[in-house]
Amino acid sequence: MLLRLWPEKSEVGFMQMRFVALIVSVCLLIGAGAFLSLKGLNLGIDFAGGSVIEIVQPEGKTSDDVRRAIAPLELGDVSINSARGTGENA
Repeated sequence: MLLRLWPEKSEVGFMQMRFVALIVSVCLLIGAGAFLSLKGLNLGIDFAGGSVIEIVQPEGKTSDDVRRAIAPLELGDVSINSARGTGENA
């Protein structure tokens, strides 16, 4: 074979570095656990449950106007997020 991807005789000391790799791995696991316990998970609609309703906000109306308009529907805890620059006319 004209091209060898791995030399026939290699002298890479993998076993000499096993304790360093173990220490790095344990530190990363502890750090990930600490970060997860402090920040928590950001559960989206996929995992938190609920529904997403997208509407086009009429011209000249505010989020409070939209909230008052949907209040009679008794949807429960409603969160209104505004998105600008989406859709076909962005």
